[in-house]
Amino acid sequence: MNSRILKINDFTISDDSDCFVIAEIGNNHQGDLQKAKEMFKAAKDCGVDAVKLQKRDNKSLLTRAAYNKPYENENSFGATYGEHREALEFGKTEYVALKNMRRNLA
Repeated sequence: MNSRILKINDFTISDDSDCFVIAEIGNNHQGDLQKAKEMFKAAKDCGVDAVKLQKRDNKSLLTRAAYNKPYENENSFGATYGEHREALEFGKTEYVALKNMRRNLA
């Protein structure tokens, strides 16, 4: 049986290689670029090979009713659930900053 191979940038992953570890950050940065950078650094310090974020289009993901539903929670970042979810999303500027940071962590 031939060994399966997957290449990601400078990493070669195969049936015979070490495990490729991905840290799930998701939206745990709470829409805060500095917090995301700290999480990237902590992941790197732990020896992970990559981090994973999430990007969602909340307006197409949620129904209008769900998007506009009042969101009264001590951890809310908006008056409605949609506003809360939008506050957690990064735009192009934040993703570019994180991509540039990755180069500095390498």
